[in-house]
Amino acid sequence: MIVKTPRTRSGRSAASVLLGLASVTILGSAACISGSLASTTGPRPPGHQWSIAPRQMVHVGETVQFDFVLQDASHRLVPPLGLVDYVAVDVQGRHIEAVADVNGHFTFTYQFDEVHPQESIVVRVEGYRQKGSRDYMKVNGEWLHTASPFDRPDQPMYADTITLTVYRIPIELRLLSPRDDFDPSSGLLKIRRSADETKTVYIDRPHRRGFRIYGPDEQMAYRIEYWPDGDELNPSGTTDVEFVIYDVSGTPHYVSKSLDTP
Repeated sequence: MIVKTPRTRSGRSAASVLLGLASVTILGSAACISGSLASTTGPRPPGHQWSIAPRQMVHVGETVQFDFVLQDASHRLVPPLGLVDYVAVDVQGRHIEAVADVNGHFTFTYQFDEVHPQESIVVRVEGYRQKGSRDYMKVNGEWLHTASPFDRPDQPMYADTITLTVYRIPIELRLLSPRDDFDPSSGLLKIRRSADETKTVYIDRPHRRGFRIYGPDEQMAYRIEYWPDGDELNPSGTTDVEFVIYDVSGTPHYVSKSLDTP
């Protein structure tokens, strides 16, 4: 028995109409998808790990985690399967690639150690659908372009950017001169980060970077100075610091403050 496919008034089969509607629905849904890039540097709401602000701040030497996802018009996560095979990152002229984890997140880290205060850095991430061989291959830790003229180039799909402004802040503290001289080697600078992390810094030595003591000045005060790396401070909010030093008679002297880390 032959079952004939019903025809519409235009002469097209109902099956072809349904297929066309399905195609429109898929294309319409894909058109509503966008890429979203977030980072662990600030600003971000309290208790949140990620910031999606388009402009953020990064401290010299800071290691930043990034997270790229696909989302729909309601900002709900869209699984990348069938849409994006990998993401390519462009930062400071360097190429980095990442693939999705089991939750559909493309994550990577980058240390901003070769940067200068006030420098503006654009981090661009673009999701690609692979066509044939991957356009880039990692060789000895570097991503090299390997696309062949006989191979179809990978197709760019969704992208997002974050612009980072570089800053650097010193830790500067003041202590009045004691009756007896300070013992510089007894000084301890403690930098307290979130999650109960504490970094202890000692006085600067030829073989060890540390704080320096200057003074006394005209007000008979000493200045303690230390230039921290970005990973020694909280990425946003505030960072608490405390300094203690003993004078030659054994009496301790304390000073503390909170640093604003945008």
